[in-house]
Amino acid sequence: KLKKNDEVVFELSSWRLEPLVDRQLSPGTAVVTSIFRDHLNTYNSWEEYMETKKIIIQYQKPEDWALVNMDDPILRTWEKEVAGKLVSYSLGDYGREGIFIMNNAVVIRQQGRETSILAVKDLPVEHDHERRNLLPAIWLGWQRGMASAEIKQTISKFHPLPHRLESLGAVNGV
Repeated sequence: KLKKNDEVVFELSSWRLEPLVDRQLSPGTAVVTSIFRDHLNTYNSWEEYMETKKIIIQYQKPEDWALVNMDDPILRTWEKEVAGKLVSYSLGDYGREGIFIMNNAVVIRQQGRETSILAVKDLPVEHDHERRNLLPAIWLGWQRGMASAEIKQTISKFHPLPHRLESLGAVNGV
């Protein structure tokens, strides 16, 4: 039973974003992970689909946050359209405020100051896309006052779904 000030994490597909236009509403914290040519059977064009996806950042207030995956070349073009505060996340350093991986560490840059949060080896996943997907969660924990040790302990409890990118062995060299 949600209370007025409870925080909720909710995945917003393009279809769930559409009704937000009528209320000119975007989430206070939006995480934009990637954009793919998807649902084009529902939209008249790729451009219409893109405009629908941008609703997630379009009506944010200046104090709101938009965490945007800078490793996605399409999402990098959204920078000027973010109504709130742009926070980048990526596997490399794009020179922006946000969270990224540098010198085998997860680093947060805020107001020109860099803080190493934890070592990449402490991430409970091994593939780049999985690591990238953890970065917004780490950043949000940090913003909400979690210490590095608490973040490390919390993410250590994460276990990927079984049989996803899992090595099962080799048979006849395959």
